[in-house]
Amino acid sequence: MKIKALTRMAGPGLSAAPGEEIEVSEAQGAALIAGGYAVEVRTAPPPQAAVREPAETEDVAAPEQATAGPEEQSRRGRGRPPRAR
Repeated sequence: MKIKALTRMAGPGLSAAPGEEIEVSEAQGAALIAGGYAVEVRTAPPPQAAVREPAETEDVAAPEQATAGPEEQSRRGRGRPPRAR
């Protein structure tokens, strides 16, 4: 059983801060809930993923294989000097 601690609690094999969600046995969880020290955390089933139709694709041309011209190549390397390690 999963519970959410309402107060700080500690014991043999158990430690929780207020608001912390922990897994405990059914008997221990029922006792803590009855004493007002915790509330049960009910987990909802995971939502089902929506099924999407495959998108229609168009033929796309291959990307251009352009290289930098001489002006752009001369600017490379300028900027901050490398960091010392």
